[in-house]
Amino acid sequence: MLRPYIFDLHQDIPYYIHLKETWTPFNMADDNRPGDLPEYRKANVKLIFTAVFPLANLYTPRRGEEISRLYKMRKTRLVVPTVSAPFTRAIELINTIYLIHEKYQDQVKLIMSREDLEGLLTNDRLGFLISLEGTEALYDTTYLEIFYRLGIRAIGLTWNYDTRYAASCMSKRDYGLTGVGEELVMDMNRYGIIIDLAHSSKGTMLEAIEISKKPVIISHSNYTRVVRHPRNVDDDILEALSANRGVVGFTLIKSTLGRGGTIEALARHITAVYENYGPDILAIGTDYFGIKTPRDAKRISALNRLWPILLDNGLRETDIEKLAWRNAYRVIKENSKAWKGK
Repeated sequence: MLRPYIFDLHQDIPYYIHLKETWTPFNMADDNRPGDLPEYRKANVKLIFTAVFPLANLYTPRRGEEISRLYKMRKTRLVVPTVSAPFTRAIELINTIYLIHEKYQDQVKLIMSREDLEGLLTNDRLGFLISLEGTEALYDTTYLEIFYRLGIRAIGLTWNYDTRYAASCMSKRDYGLTGVGEELVMDMNRYGIIIDLAHSSKGTMLEAIEISKKPVIISHSNYTRVVRHPRNVDDDILEALSANRGVVGFTLIKSTLGRGGTIEALARHITAVYENYGPDILAIGTDYFGIKTPRDAKRISALNRLWPILLDNGLRETDIEKLAWRNAYRVIKENSKAWKGK
């Protein structure tokens, strides 16, 4: 039975913890959440990009109306994700990841150095690579040094809102990267901080890929040929990503999957990209803890049902290994050459 490692390019674990009033200890199985240490062992998860999402859900009716005007989103709710003290919130969420690591350090390892990355495949611990989702907390590019020292090794240029660096996929006006956004991309390359283009506009994606000297990721998106959705990526983007030797992490966000949002729908997106671009562009980015989970994928071990479907669709076992972890590992390793120290 095929049971590859899984490198998951996006999970919102600290955000989920902050939303919950109660939290089952992470070393105990809880069927009401998509993952925990027993579940990760069951699914053979080896590395998770543990996202820091520094926006806060606040009661702000006017902001909801503004979002409807400026973005391709219908915001009728009175409580919406809002930019409020994003740097402070980012620090709080990073601290949450550190606290999980401290409590379960016999089972969890923070990936901050090349040595950490290389040792990941030779020990039994689960790797946490800390990523920052959106650049609201980067008041200017000098803040990269602060976040790098705190352990951030990947940054998404946007969430669904525009920033001073780039346009988002939900923006009604795609202006791509700003001038300071171009500087940010180059500085991220210098630090070896992985550029994540999920949630970014098409213009932002194409410009960032062109500028970047290192492979980038689109951590959690699907394919527009299968389902047209602002969060999905098209052929222009995938062609550029393939030339960059980056990866797209296929996601379990139901609205991006189509046909009920099932494991089989996920397989359709993966197979379609595979047939057009081959196996080297494929990765996994579930978005667990940040989404309402598909009915047949409530827990991450459901991915074990994905592999036989992909085999039936024509992928080889070596292709599935690339999808599950090898491609992501390659991209991380290439960026890690710039990490300070061993």
